[in-house]
Amino acid sequence: MVGQEDPRPMSRHEFPDPHQTLPDPTHSERGTTRVRRFVFAIFVAALATFSSPGRALELRLSTENDLLGSRRTHDDLYTFAIGFEVDRGPYTVSLRENAFTDRAANLRFDESSLTVGRSIAAPLGWSARAEAGAVRIGNGIFGQATQNTVHDLIGNDEVELSYQGQSLHPHAALTAERWRPLGDALDVSPRLELDTTPGLRSHAVVAGAARWQLRQSLALNVLVGGRFTHAAHPALRRHLVPRAAVARVGVEVRDRILLSWTYNEYGDKREHLSVGYRLSTESLGRLHRSGAGDRRRVVAEQH
Repeated sequence: MVGQEDPRPMSRHEFPDPHQTLPDPTHSERGTTRVRRFVFAIFVAALATFSSPGRALELRLSTENDLLGSRRTHDDLYTFAIGFEVDRGPYTVSLRENAFTDRAANLRFDESSLTVGRSIAAPLGWSARAEAGAVRIGNGIFGQATQNTVHDLIGNDEVELSYQGQSLHPHAALTAERWRPLGDALDVSPRLELDTTPGLRSHAVVAGAARWQLRQSLALNVLVGGRFTHAAHPALRRHLVPRAAVARVGVEVRDRILLSWTYNEYGDKREHLSVGYRLSTESLGRLHRSGAGDRRRVVAEQH
């Protein structure tokens, strides 16, 4: 009843321990902020290094979401991702974060990766690319706060789950292709992928790829094959399947806007949609020259 004291004697376990040191709730937040600043500092430094005058620079921004997931796993498991890539010559610097949630197990973690890739020589007409870097597991750069901001905008419930402990893992990847034309607008290629992050997950893809130039400003990319996945992290083992088909369909508009649909991209037999934007110093230069020309014409007409 309201105002009535509980007649039960208080157990010694219910009294606070005066000698107990309570955890600082802001300690992990400060650590995460330091990591975010450190990762961004490295990415900005790499961007500055790659941005020396006289060489073309390309920047790609992308975001991914599991909008087409089933009711049981919609907005769960590998639920969203954000990526930044900078290309300069044969090199690529990538900063990407994948958000993983398991609502049934009340856990989540973010895979924050920073990698450097490079085109490498390959025999018999093959083109290859190698990548190396590190992946940090834990409360990431964007993480739960970004997910809940998006949920607020679209009217979905917020997601509050317990973050797994932090860990750092090496990462390495290799891809190989051998493109051949099948007409004026169609190219095809086998594609091989090897990707490993010890302590997290690894996979291999054997597939066929095709690229159609439907119009001058519109291209279609398709990949179909098989994916072989090994889950090393305990939270992933019950969700990732060892063998399954993999598929990717992407559309490029004006060589700038990228739209894609994927199936089993993470080894979880789920669908994802992504949108990206590509910006290059060459296109910026063309826009600048075009704008300058327009201004000169306007001035000439006025005089």
